[in-house]
Parts: sequence; C-alpha cells; structure tokens
Amino acid sequence: MDYLFSTQYFSIDKDNLHFLRNKFKYKSIALLEIDSIEFKKGKYIKNWLLLLLFGLIFIGFSVYYSIGLYNFFTSSEGGRIYIEEIVVPVIPLFMGIFAVVQSLKVTEVMIVKSQGKRYSFSVGEFQKNQNLKSLIDYFKERLGHKKISVSNEIIL
Repeated sequence: MDYLFSTQYFSIDKDNLHFLRNKFKYKSIALLEIDSIEFKKGKYIKNWLLLLLFGLIFIGFSVYYSIGLYNFFTSSEGGRIYIEEIVVPVIPLFMGIFAVVQSLKVTEVMIVKSQGKRYSFSVGEFQKNQNLKSLIDYFKERLGHKKISVSNEIIL
C-alpha cells in the first residue's frame, strides 16, 4: 500500500491513520474520527518511569555489590575470590545506565485523541528528515486548524 507518511509505528494514507507493528497494520482510525492531534515534546518510551526505576535498581545493586567487594579486599580476613565475582557488578551497572538514559530520552511526539482514547507516537524521525512541517500541514488541511495544536517547543 502506498502511504503519504510512514514510520515504524504508524502510517498515513489519504483516509486513515494506521497503527503498525513490525511494519504490518494491526489497527486503523479514519481521519474523520480523530478529535484532536497535539504535537509536543515528550518521553520517547511510554513506561519511562518503570524503566527508570529498573535502571536505578540495577545501578543500586552494582554499587552495593561493589562496596561489598571493596570491603572484602580491604579486610584482613583474606580468602579466595573468583573473577566472576568481580564481573558481577559490571553488567548490571551498564544495563542500569542504559535503562536510565533511555527512560530520560525526550523527543517530538504526536498525541492523537479519538473517541475518548489517546494514542502517542514518536515523530522524531520526521523532525530529523525535516518532514514534520509537511506532516502538520497535511493534518491541518485534512482536519482543520482547530483540531491541530503544536507546542512552541517544537522547531519547524
């Protein structure tokens, strides 16, 4: 099918907004059923707070385990320590840092409200390709200026 605008998560043809998973359509909304569309800065990930908590827990575990290793090395008890015990805090630390960075990532989002439901999509790809203005203009033409709102944070 030929789309006017397309990303990994949604595509738009002349009459519908299609939701995509792995570039396959699983749901569609007619453009006439859309109540409003808002373009603004927002979180890249929907459950960002959960991912942030996950990352902080991993970082906390790494710090706690590293303090235990440091205390073992500086104590006079002695004993044997295996290389795996030194590597244990490293992997969760990297995973935690990655999770925190991803959870705090902010991008341009499009929030579509239709029939009492709210759908959020990242439009950062359009911003990179300088196509965001044409996407907004298309929606203004099809839906009218009153249904479209653009935040001042977004640079067109």
